[in-house]
Amino acid sequence: MKRTRAGWQLAGGLLLVAALASCQPERPKKEPARMATKPEPAQPRAGQLQEASYPDTSVTVTPTPVVAAEPEETLKCPSQQSGFVSNPALRRRWVVRRYVGTIGGQAATAVLQWQNPDSITGSFYMHRGSREKDLFFYRKHPGQVVLEVGAEDSQSQWRLSSAISTMLAGTWQGDGHSQRIVMRESYAQAVRYTFKPLLLVGSGLASYHCEQPWERHNFLVVLSPPAGRAALRRRLAPSLAARHRQIQADYQGDCKMWYEDQVRLNDFDLLSYQTSYTENPIGGTVSDGTTSWLVDLRTSKFLTIASQLQPGYALPLRRLLSKHLLHDEQFADYTSDNRWEWHDARQNPSQLVSLPDIGEDDGGALTLTVDGLEATYGSQMLRRWGTSVIIPYRELRPLVRPGTPLARMLAARRM
Repeated sequence: MKRTRAGWQLAGGLLLVAALASCQPERPKKEPARMATKPEPAQPRAGQLQEASYPDTSVTVTPTPVVAAEPEETLKCPSQQSGFVSNPALRRRWVVRRYVGTIGGQAATAVLQWQNPDSITGSFYMHRGSREKDLFFYRKHPGQVVLEVGAEDSQSQWRLSSAISTMLAGTWQGDGHSQRIVMRESYAQAVRYTFKPLLLVGSGLASYHCEQPWERHNFLVVLSPPAGRAALRRRLAPSLAARHRQIQADYQGDCKMWYEDQVRLNDFDLLSYQTSYTENPIGGTVSDGTTSWLVDLRTSKFLTIASQLQPGYALPLRRLLSKHLLHDEQFADYTSDNRWEWHDARQNPSQLVSLPDIGEDDGGALTLTVDGLEATYGSQMLRRWGTSVIIPYRELRPLVRPGTPLARMLAARRM
């Protein structure tokens, strides 16, 4: 499900456990990329304690006291724990449940997830095309659970008549309406999955006040991968050893890296998921990006977004993306100040935005979601952090190639 919400977007796109008492996570702020200023040389005081700063750990580092200040070029960092961090917060199990049924008599799908029962989040959508909405835990009464519906519907609530279980029953109340909710847990035409975070920390860098690099990846792990190719099962259900190898291969040693896996669509025999990352080099420039994947659960094959669209889709898709960037309310501040700067492949000024990076073996920065095709632009491309644009399926429909899994899903949803 959705990445920014949601997903999420899951994803958010997704999902920090609490930072421990002595430090807060140094996850990079979502703001335009800029060059970091090199800090002044550190002059440690005798006997001064320093703490490692990286997310989700309870490790406090006590260095050997420094007797006298040393020049920056000879500064030695105190002994710090490095390697994979073991912490109860990281080991706490993610529970993700998928429900299908009706809301107000309309076919719908919902996903709820939590690590603690009082921290439920999720989303739901109607199959015929209403936008996906977020759910957040509000309160719990004896025999009743109340979930708040998205920030834009702050007076709207799900009032469930019993605790979260294999059935959801209750009413959606708000904005003068009351609709009955009848849903049951189901993984038909979908997969079961969870998330498993890993954190790898390294040794501090003397030239930057002994800041400690780290890399965290919140891995998607499918619990019921489709039968078929072994390579697909390894991708969707990686072992702990495989996850260790991947994070070690990605580790750079001088950055604070954050990878977040999010499920954007898990319905109608299609699984669409993505990995968003933020890279914060110590003393460098912050960057971000997204890579997406699409799996046909009927054939157990990975698909590209291009394979789901008609030949020659690029230009009309650029027109659709440009229209939404210019007219959608969420971009009103940029449009009113004329701050969009679009260029063609030769870097000449253009009236149309370029397509985001499109991978040859994956979806790149194009992702199928429950609402439509989402294009994600990194901060370096549009000079605005994490810009995402969704083309609703009803607008995308003329560009969809007949006979594809995407066309199959739209037909099932009567769109």
